Amino acid sequence: MKTQNFYVDSCPPPRKDRNTLILYLIVTLLAIICFNTPLNAQVAFACFTTPPSSAAPQNNLPMLSCAIYTSPAYVNQYRLKETYMPDASTGIKTFRLRFVVITDNNDPTYENFSDTELHRTTLANLVNYVSNAYFENVDAPTEPRSCVCGACHIPDSKIRFELAGIDFVSVSNYAAFFISGNPLNSEFFNIDYALTNIGIDIYNTINVFVLGTVNNIPSGQASVIPAPNSATSEPLGMVIDDTYYTEIISGGSASNNFAHELGHIVGLRHTYISNGHATCDPADIEYLSDVFGLNSCTTPICPHTLEWDSESCNSVLGQYCSDNLMGGNNSSNHISPQQMGIIHRNISLDSRLRKYVTECGVIDPVRHITSSEEWDFNFRVYGNIIIESGATLTISCNNLLMPEGGKIIVKRGAKLIVTEGNISAACIGTRWGGIEVWGNSTIAHSSVFGGIPNAGSLIVDDYINAPLGVNDPGMVILYAPPPGNQYTYISNGPNPAITTKNSQEPWNTEYWGGIVVAENFNFKNNRRAVEILPYGFTNFSRFKNCKFIEPDPNTMFSGVTIWNSHGIVFDDCDFLASSPIPTDQHRSGIILHDATATIQNNCRFQYLVNAVEIQNTMPLSGSVIIRNSNFNYNQVGILANAPYNLEISNNNFVGNTTIMADFGVAIRGNGNYTAQSNSFDANLLTGILTQHTGTGAGVVECNSFSSWHGVWVLGNNSGLQIRNNNLNCQRNGILISSIGYQVGMLLDQGSDLEPRFNLFSNPADLTKLHIQSLSFPGTPPTAVFRYFYPQSTLLSTATNARLKPKCDLDDACTIVNNFEAINVEEPTNFPDSECLDLPGAIPPMSEECITRECWEALQQTIAQLKQQIDAGQTENLLFSLLAAPNDEETYQQLKQAGNLLSDTVLIAVALANQMAEWKRADILLDNAPLSNTVMGYAQNQVSTYIYDLLYAISYYQQLSARQVIEAKINNRQSEQDELLHKLLDQYTQEQNFAEIENLLRTDGSLYAVRALVGWYLKQGNTVQAQALLDSLPATTLDAQWFKDLQTLNIQRAENAAFVLQPQQEAMLYAIANSQSIQSAYAQALLSLLKGETFALPLPPNEESGKHAAVQPLRPPKLKVNELHNLKIMPNPAGSSASVYIPSRTGNMPTELNLYNMAGECVSTQPIHPNQRFAQISLQDLNMGMYLVVLPGQPNRSAKLFVQH
Repeated sequence: MKTQNFYVDSCPPPRKDRNTLILYLIVTLLAIICFNTPLNAQVAFACFTTPPSSAAPQNNLPMLSCAIYTSPAYVNQYRLKETYMPDASTGIKTFRLRFVVITDNNDPTYENFSDTELHRTTLANLVNYVSNAYFENVDAPTEPRSCVCGACHIPDSKIRFELAGIDFVSVSNYAAFFISGNPLNSEFFNIDYALTNIGIDIYNTINVFVLGTVNNIPSGQASVIPAPNSATSEPLGMVIDDTYYTEIISGGSASNNFAHELGHIVGLRHTYISNGHATCDPADIEYLSDVFGLNSCTTPICPHTLEWDSESCNSVLGQYCSDNLMGGNNSSNHISPQQMGIIHRNISLDSRLRKYVTECGVIDPVRHITSSEEWDFNFRVYGNIIIESGATLTISCNNLLMPEGGKIIVKRGAKLIVTEGNISAACIGTRWGGIEVWGNSTIAHSSVFGGIPNAGSLIVDDYINAPLGVNDPGMVILYAPPPGNQYTYISNGPNPAITTKNSQEPWNTEYWGGIVVAENFNFKNNRRAVEILPYGFTNFSRFKNCKFIEPDPNTMFSGVTIWNSHGIVFDDCDFLASSPIPTDQHRSGIILHDATATIQNNCRFQYLVNAVEIQNTMPLSGSVIIRNSNFNYNQVGILANAPYNLEISNNNFVGNTTIMADFGVAIRGNGNYTAQSNSFDANLLTGILTQHTGTGAGVVECNSFSSWHGVWVLGNNSGLQIRNNNLNCQRNGILISSIGYQVGMLLDQGSDLEPRFNLFSNPADLTKLHIQSLSFPGTPPTAVFRYFYPQSTLLSTATNARLKPKCDLDDACTIVNNFEAINVEEPTNFPDSECLDLPGAIPPMSEECITRECWEALQQTIAQLKQQIDAGQTENLLFSLLAAPNDEETYQQLKQAGNLLSDTVLIAVALANQMAEWKRADILLDNAPLSNTVMGYAQNQVSTYIYDLLYAISYYQQLSARQVIEAKINNRQSEQDELLHKLLDQYTQEQNFAEIENLLRTDGSLYAVRALVGWYLKQGNTVQAQALLDSLPATTLDAQWFKDLQTLNIQRAENAAFVLQPQQEAMLYAIANSQSIQSAYAQALLSLLKGETFALPLPPNEESGKHAAVQPLRPPKLKVNELHNLKIMPNPAGSSASVYIPSRTGNMPTELNLYNMAGECVSTQPIHPNQRFAQISLQDLNMGMYLVVLPGQPNRSAKLFVQH
């Protein structure tokens, strides 16, 4: 006989909150007991529930709080058993069974299966035979004793059972495993007690408990424990004995009985008369028409007559039987197609049975979505899903479980909408294949939305309702109504979980450009959440109020990667790892390769290695805006290699005390950037690192630093301007370091008219430094620069004290530095009070001008300032010095250029040994103070006294006239460079491509020409890019590397399936690990092509680095007052004498008068404007004492003794 107490409700399961659902353990109970009742006795077990601690949530997917199971797709298709009937292409689904044999070690008469090879083989054979004979090889309905469809037959149910193991458990408290209530034996198996006291795997196997008794009376009784209320409740037990179950094949009854009970486990009801038998209502969707017939019969056939022996089935007596496995025939093994459909439906829809399917990978055919469908029901699929053009699949209030490696493919013209739903891998510990959304690189996203330029004005409904043509880009729309459902996830995805490429043709660029929109949505435990590939038009993808979460501390993680695509916005998104940064796993929130993006409105980045990575492989790669966001406990908040138009504003950077070296912002390589109004907290090692940014326009402005180091200037950063910051740092406000062969370089900060309003730490705190030069051992000294600071009666004494950086070259500090602090009294321009809190009546700032006309005006101003240096005649002056160094014409040309000679010309003067010494001295003194470079050349080329004069002037006088001009040029050049990039960005937004090219060609600088190479590359114009690249000189290793790297970029642009060759890879690593400015491009290329990362350097040790800094100036031999006095040499003199002429008021033409002791003027020597040295002839004078006088100037006379 077969149990009568199985009940399955075919209606949709009621909604329950997942936290309150009780997971019912699927178990089968084999009990070897003594039956004193007839063989046809029935067993009735009461229901039990699994303790909450034993519940196994299905892949951690939370329950969704919305109504489901009402969509037309569910009602008309997916709830129907016929939808799931298998065919030859259906994959096999396997359940694993584990026998748990419990014996009483206190009762020697106890009988049960024992741990012997024979009994293990018996149980193993039972499982194998049942799986093969009843589920793999299904008999046709050969004995339909009712009006049933005899031709309705599928020979393989595609369901299998296999043995997972046999556990033998000997217990001393055997009685505790039973409670009263069994109507057969006054005993009932206590499943709760068993779960608590013996180890049972309830997550991966169906457990079969085997109980023994003291008797060995053959019995065929079997029963399942019915679980209440829904079709998803599992049967929990059966009753048999060991003798009976040795008759697996020979008698057939035992195996048939076991198969019958497994039928209950997978969701089948009795077809004979019993409590809870299959429905007999032909109108019910659960009616088995292939068992009971479609039409009314002359005799009652549903349900069949309850008979164990088929020979006893007598139609005369009104007994109707069938050979259905769930019927009353002891030799039946037929499972109808509709019953198979029920089984496969139960392992697809929301039943706890489906988690026991052992197959995790893709085993079923592709499920094609050809029209619009809504899935509002929990669903496990076993194959790929393809949404065809013109179709929309909406997943709402649904946990969709995907096979390992299984994909959802959204074709062109198709949409996938996930609203308040989850998509994850079905098997715990696996990753599904992710979502592909196919685009069309020839169609602009704007054309789908009526031609609007960008997605700024769109809402989610605009994407949902947008009509798509068959060739329009596919869309993935992930959405939960605000404020968003915290339980909506894309989780356990691959790398990436969502991509905009066709994996069948990954390098077919025509399929790139799919649209991904996510709002109020979560991404969890994905190796990479989203990958967006190159797309030439403005990309309308966006992310708003999304969370990208990595809970596993030992997993590499990146949130979104974007390659060469533009216009994507991240708004109020979180990128979070759940624990401090491990040392061996790379984590990034957003990675941009040659891409633009806007990251804004309280985005949060936490516990990441590089929270945001900007990796540009070429100039002019695209602007990035990062504003109003929070970076907490990351190793690097923002890492930018060769940025273009990078704006970092109004962000908060919080340090990580578990990391030895962390950075708020790290910028490497030539580019332009602005870091403005950000806050860097005290736990950061370095607020902002600028490494080898070269001439790129960089602005660090209006930030607040409490970090150990505020701004670390590493290597050549000649385009950097640091202004209007609160540099109240733990150690250094500004740290300047050389590294490798790269000199630590920061050009003049401010000018005599525009000082720098940086507030340094309290000068009384000796542990805090303002500007320090500290290089790595073995590296060159950092370059000297001038720092112009303001002092104003409009400001408080304390404020003025913090505006002046301490420890410049003139200060008596123990710290060695490389800057000259120059006081600018009562400046007329002050920073905006919102930028820097300066008490007092501060004049307002002038408004910024962002027009081509303003750029041209700046260019003209810079040209005029540069024209003043060497009077614009550098080449002519050098030629004259080479061809006729002592000619009067050469001397006059040099004097006409005034005191604005360049270092190049001054070095040529110092080396012009054929020029009269007094002429060289005059020119050098007129241009003093000289740079360290010129002083180095002059030291061995002029007399000791002349050098002492030059040295004293350099020591006592801070600026030469030319250096004042250069400071102004530097400031104007910085303004022009900033404006250049703003105009380029403006033209890019306007798609005014001709103006971009015109502007760069008009600029004409090396930076602009290189940027034009990048521009041609971005436009796909590789021919012009290569031609322009070929025209560039390669006179330095840095210049050659630039050409090599951009040649590689041209090759990539010409071949989407580009593969890096070994020699190219070796070249990239060599450049990436060098200290060249080009290393940033190489590192970005390796990041893109190989996923490579490069660590940032640590600041040099304060002790080991000191020796590389600029040494303080030694006091000069001459006192400062001696520079204001007329000086004659030699004295006494013979035929001639040289006269040092102090700087004089007015610098008008004058003369030197020579008086004898009688007061008579015996000689007059004309003195030109700005002449600082003269030679007078004494050949016609008698020996004696004379007085040399410079008329109209105080203290301008000196005695001269002539001695022939």
